[in-house]
Order: sequence, then C-alpha cells, then structure tokens
Amino acid sequence: MKILVTGGAGFIGSHLCERLVEHGHKVVSLDNYFTGSFDNHVDGVEYIIGSTVIISKLLTPDFDMIFHLGEYSRVEQSFEDYSIVWDYNKLGTHEVLNFTNACRAKFIYAGSSKICS
Repeated sequence: MKILVTGGAGFIGSHLCERLVEHGHKVVSLDNYFTGSFDNHVDGVEYIIGSTVIISKLLTPDFDMIFHLGEYSRVEQSFEDYSIVWDYNKLGTHEVLNFTNACRAKFIYAGSSKICS
C-alpha cells in the first residue's frame, strides 16, 4: 500500500512510519516541522516539508491510506497560539479530509494530548 503519514517526523509519527516501512509499505511523510525533527527520519520514507493546509498543492492524490497525526496538540499553549491552532487543526484537517476524498483512501486520525487542571 502507499500510505501518507501527516506529522511523520514527530515522535509518534516517526515510529508509525518505521513500522509501516517494516511491513513493506511505501510511506510518505508530510510534516511542517513545527514540532517534528529531522532526527526522527526513518530510512525508506519519503519526506515532504510543508503544511497540511496546502496538501493538495504538495502531493498527488494517489494514496491508499492516510494517517493524520500532524496537527497542533499542545492544549495549554493553544490558548495563546489560537491563530496557529485554527490554521493547523481546523484548516489543515479540512484540507487533509478533502485530499483523502480525492484519493478515495482510508483515513485514520489519531490525536494525543494531556489533561490540564
């Protein structure tokens, strides 16, 4: 399968990419490196630097599956960075969903966060 992982240069995304490559899949990562790192790159993965907001300008819609991990997940900071959160989470996710529809791919979303008190 040809699989796209948004946020593939992040901690969780890089481990997912590693596992997918181990299982013989062609893996592409789209990451804006807001929190991702070049140190997390995995051999055998194609890395595209860019925002999910412009996903359809960066990639052709020929994926079988899309794992969407690449958005803003810092709860406490999000209250100060609400413009970034709007772009990454709302617009970015919207564009990833449109792209998924164009691909006719399976979509898997995963988010992680912490609880604030």
